[in-house]
Amino acid sequence: MPLRKESNGSWKGVSFRNSHVDGQFIRCYKQSKILKVILAKQNLAQDVDLKSVASMTDGYSGSDLKNLCATVAYRPIRDILEKEKKEQAAASADGRPPPALSSSADLRTLNMDDFRYSHQQFLLASFIQQLDLIRKIRDLPIAGMRTIPFNKS
Repeated sequence: MPLRKESNGSWKGVSFRNSHVDGQFIRCYKQSKILKVILAKQNLAQDVDLKSVASMTDGYSGSDLKNLCATVAYRPIRDILEKEKKEQAAASADGRPPPALSSSADLRTLNMDDFRYSHQQFLLASFIQQLDLIRKIRDLPIAGMRTIPFNKS
């Protein structure tokens, strides 16, 4: 029976050959498993999609993922601290006693916006580190050449 080529169909297949599996798929799967372990004790909102988080963090090491998740977990705490600071300032301005401090029950769940925001902060910090490294490299003397000063304006 002759084989026909059909280019307009889509199909899914199973392979036991790792070389035939897309590297992006493997990395995303590993990232998802690591994220599940790190976030096992966290309260996640319904909108949190760990596959999307794994996709946006492609190339991150396990340590990077742990640091990112720590940053994400700190966002609700930071929100409470900012709220308490404002309430205490308002109470002292009005001459009232300071309000009661929040408890762990007041923490909100982690949502997808927390992951997006923390990911952007992580990228920004990484970019700044790379810029500092470039500045250091540019200031290194090269044999036979004079040092090129980096314009700091």
